[in-house]
Amino acid sequence: MPSPVAHAVAGVTTYLAFVPRTPLPWTTRATFLGACVFLAVFPDLDFLPGLIVGAPNQFHQGPSHSLLVVALVWLAVLALLSVRRRTWLRGLSRQTLLLGTALAAFSHPFLDYFSIGNGIPLFWPLDSSTYASPWPLFLNVTRDNVPGAAFFLSLFSLHNLLALSRELLFSVALLTLVAGLRQYQQPAWAWVLSGIALIMVLVLVEPGWTAAAF
Repeated sequence: MPSPVAHAVAGVTTYLAFVPRTPLPWTTRATFLGACVFLAVFPDLDFLPGLIVGAPNQFHQGPSHSLLVVALVWLAVLALLSVRRRTWLRGLSRQTLLLGTALAAFSHPFLDYFSIGNGIPLFWPLDSSTYASPWPLFLNVTRDNVPGAAFFLSLFSLHNLLALSRELLFSVALLTLVAGLRQYQQPAWAWVLSGIALIMVLVLVEPGWTAAAF
């Protein structure tokens, strides 16, 4: 599954795609950015109970990755932001808030679906089966199910370095696409084409062979 880095970048990209180009208070920008990043990352907080009991992987990729839980957390955050919108999000329209936070929240199961691994329970609790795309874009991040510092040390491997490199490449592609499309000027096409080229590299280079090699 993608690391929190890829998910956080998805949140930042969503923010950049939806935040208005007109001047906004810094509090509005900070709140909207924070909400997008949190919603894009929060399903991976299921690591915390596992770290507490000494088995970090025990609860990972569980119900928090389902569409139902993602939707409920998104609605809760949206309700909180809506109550304080006049003070925390002055100048940001309801439509921008709704669409931006929704895309950030559902980006997490979307990215996890397109990665090598055991899949995620998209339709929990109606269906406990896990689902994964037959055409993954991301390598899985490997880690040992051990307590304490040994868990974090297990993250440092050549395989995970390759996985992170692929995620960063994908992140650059997304950011360049968004940057190009937001400019609406002739030079923007260079950014758009470079983003498309990077995405094509990810699609054409099947990650399965890399996983098999390491």
